[in-house]
Amino acid sequence: AKKLFCVDGLKNHRVARSFQAALSEGRDSVELVGRSLKRVLGLALRSTSSCTKPVYVSVGHGVSLATAKQIVLLCSRFRIPEPIRQADLRSRRLIASSNYKATTTRSTTTMMTRLEPQPKPTTG
Repeated sequence: AKKLFCVDGLKNHRVARSFQAALSEGRDSVELVGRSLKRVLGLALRSTSSCTKPVYVSVGHGVSLATAKQIVLLCSRFRIPEPIRQADLRSRRLIASSNYKATTTRSTTTMMTRLEPQPKPTTG
């Protein structure tokens, strides 16, 4: 993820401080430990030597944290892993060239973006 999901005591400013202090080289990582259960929830990872902001990595279905970290490192030419970066670039290009408008709604728990077809201009 590009942004930290604040859960179990994790706060952006605390993670940023520990990230800046600990991650001096590309490919360095810092474990993100929750307050209540004292368990590792994920990693703040400097995916390349040129990036200054971390990406946040967590486990997936059937994927350990170590494996998730290796996948991110292997797929990162830039800060964001290439499959995610390409999906983002292509979806933005499609939206810009199409007859769709993206609308974003926010609630206290989720943010949802929906594509809605726009009426075609009439020629007259």
